[in-house]
Amino acid sequence: MLVRAPVIPLQACRRCAVRSIGRACAGVSVPALQQSQRTKQTLALRPRCLQLHATSGAAQETSMAAAAPARSACLLTTSITATNVPAALEELREAREAGADVVELRLDCLEAFDAVADLPALLKGTELPVVATLRASWEGGKYRGSEEARLRALWRAVELGVAFVDVELKAAAQFFAAAPQGWSRAACRTRFILSSHNYATTPSLEALQETHRAAVAAGADVVKIATTCALITDVSRLEALLALQKERPTIALGMGEAGLVRRCPAALLAPL
Repeated sequence: MLVRAPVIPLQACRRCAVRSIGRACAGVSVPALQQSQRTKQTLALRPRCLQLHATSGAAQETSMAAAAPARSACLLTTSITATNVPAALEELREAREAGADVVELRLDCLEAFDAVADLPALLKGTELPVVATLRASWEGGKYRGSEEARLRALWRAVELGVAFVDVELKAAAQFFAAAPQGWSRAACRTRFILSSHNYATTPSLEALQETHRAAVAAGADVVKIATTCALITDVSRLEALLALQKERPTIALGMGEAGLVRRCPAALLAPL
């Protein structure tokens, strides 16, 4: 069942109808879409309006589509956190109907996940670009199995042609070392998101930049940095990080109540 989420009274984006701040397609989203009552992380609670820069390559939140739409299109993504495949397929359907442009499959939320059997069914269950995430417990996820099996499952997603795979920066070296024999990055359709999560604080801008550089050096097509924001000044450091990134697509997310503000004025400080 779909219900209408509360709407924050901000100006609507004329191009994509996503409610945004100020100008059209500013790369901003707020809780203004319909949401599913089934999922804990709903379209209303975790939307991210992601601005594309396919032409200039300027870093905003990041391009999240395998086939990039026109420049300045806004893309909205949500996480699928169902505990079984039938429920996940239902959430995928609801996400599309509610207006999502991209879905993140949180595979670590699936009980008794079987990569060989479940991944093909899940990927066939949606036409939307998919981010495959199998988050380890040591990075805040629910997966507690062997690291070898986890990396093998992520590579299975790559073999099936998933649009994006999200890998923890801490595991990047092991992940790429586990690539199947004969794998060629040049021929690979999947883009790799290397992510870093700080559940305690938001580090200094210098430390954030160092994390970003480490992700790029480790092979990130997209860099994702999520930190816990206790104060509005923490949010400003994430904005400053985005403003400095002109070469590599970057996602900067603020967690916590103060971090919610980061999800509203996202990308306004970064160059268009």
